Amino acid sequence: KIESSIRRRELDRKTDNANCLRLIFSESDFLPGLIVDKYDEFLVIQILAAGIEAVRQTIVESLQDLLKPQGIYERSDVDVRMLEGLPQRKGIIFGEEPPDLITIDEGGLQFLVDIRNGQKGGFYIDQQENRRIVAKYAKGRHLLDAFCFTGGFSVHALKAGAETATLVDSSAESLALAEKNIKLNNLESANLEFVKGDVFTILRKFRDSGREFDMVILDPPKFAAAKGHIKKAMAAYKDINLLAMKLLRNDGILVSFSCSGAIDAQALQMAIFWASLDCGKQVQYLQDLTQGYDHPRLASFPEASYLKGFICRVVEG
Repeated sequence: KIESSIRRRELDRKTDNANCLRLIFSESDFLPGLIVDKYDEFLVIQILAAGIEAVRQTIVESLQDLLKPQGIYERSDVDVRMLEGLPQRKGIIFGEEPPDLITIDEGGLQFLVDIRNGQKGGFYIDQQENRRIVAKYAKGRHLLDAFCFTGGFSVHALKAGAETATLVDSSAESLALAEKNIKLNNLESANLEFVKGDVFTILRKFRDSGREFDMVILDPPKFAAAKGHIKKAMAAYKDINLLAMKLLRNDGILVSFSCSGAIDAQALQMAIFWASLDCGKQVQYLQDLTQGYDHPRLASFPEASYLKGFICRVVEG
C-alpha cells in the first residue's frame, strides 16, 4: 500500500518544479492513521492509530527502501493519539537531523519550512494548488492576508503583482517566517505590513479605523473539531467573513476557506451568504476550491473532504 500510494503520486503529479507533497493521506490511501509528507530530501511521518503504531518500524523501513530519504522525522505530537492510548512523540527516527529550516520549491517560488515545530508538519501542503489559483486575482490589488501562517498566499500574490500586502496572524514565529519567505523570493520591495494579534480583533480595529482593501484572504484554523462544535463554528465563519466584506472596496475579491471537516462546502457558503445579508452586499461566487491532488478524497470516507473554499467578488448592494 505504501509503494502504491507513492506510485500514484508520481502518476498524478501536476508540476515538476515542486519538491514538497503529501505521499500518504491516511484513510484516503487505504492506510488509516498514517500521514507521510515529503519536504525536499526529508520525510515527515505522523502516526495517529494503534494499528499503524504496531507496524511503525516496518513502515519506516519501507520508506527508506522506496525513497532513500536523507532523514525521516516523526511528528506524532498530536492530541488525537491519546484517544488511541498512545503517548505523543516527535523526533528523528532515521538518518540525519533536519536543519532548522528546509527550503522547498513551489511553482518556482521558495519557502522556508520548520518541519520540527511548525503547524501541520511546517507547511500547508494541501493549499499548494489554491495558492497559484488565488494569485491570478491579485495583480494590482491591495491584499489583506488573514491567518497568513508563513505567508504562502502573500508570496504568490506579490509575485503575481499585488501592490501591497498586510499579513495578520496570532503567531510571531509564523509572521517572522513569512517575512523571511518574502525576502527569499526578492519581493520585499512591495509595501508590506506584518500585524500580530487575534485576527478577529485586528480586523475589527481595521474596520473601525476605516481601512480598505481590494482583496482579502481568510484561511483560518479549524473552527469545528467535531459536529458538536458546528453552531459555534458557523457563527465564527459568518463573523470573520462579515468583517472581511466590510473591509473590501466595491468589486473586491474575497477568498474564504474552511478546513473544518464538520463544516461542508454548503455550510461555508451559507455563512458567507449570512455575512453578505448583514453588510448589505452581494456576493458572486467565481471559483470553488478544495485540497490538492496529493490529498485525495475517498468516496467511502467523506471526512477526507475537509478543505473547501470560494473565490468571491463582493459588490455593493
